[in-house]
Amino acid sequence: MASITDVAAVPTVGGFYFDDKAAIKQGAEEDGFAYRGETVTPGFDRVRKPSEAVSVQIQLEDGQVAVGECAAVQYSGSCGRDEAFDAEKHAEIIESTVADAFLGREADDFRDNVAVLEDLQERTGTSLHRAVEYGVSQALLDAAAKSRRRTIAEVVADEYDTRIADEPIGV
Repeated sequence: MASITDVAAVPTVGGFYFDDKAAIKQGAEEDGFAYRGETVTPGFDRVRKPSEAVSVQIQLEDGQVAVGECAAVQYSGSCGRDEAFDAEKHAEIIESTVADAFLGREADDFRDNVAVLEDLQERTGTSLHRAVEYGVSQALLDAAAKSRRRTIAEVVADEYDTRIADEPIGV
């Protein structure tokens, strides 16, 4: 078992774009990989912009580093989705509010740590972007696996009282 000694957040780029779907539906003109036109959805400074992401790194007292990636969806801000992801803004939240909640906690208890993450918004009044919840929970799972010296699949099986399949599962 190992405790969490540091949480870092590194802004990076995503694998595609964030598109202002409302602007596209209202007639923004396609121009190669870009669109010409006015934005409609809050958080957009142009109709199509490169997606942003944050790499979350959780350091354990034994020197291991667990990683998770905060990435959002292409059509952010539409159909009830969180706004376009601002990597710099959310990296600051991760390195302050989120880090404060986890420093010193034991990394091996994945479900308890995810419960802390879920309760964090209520306790602090800070709204976490879904991409942050996703990436931090991913890093917490990796931290639990590293702390237990097991695979991520084994941690999930242990935590949810199930077993790892020993043959392909049909879809």
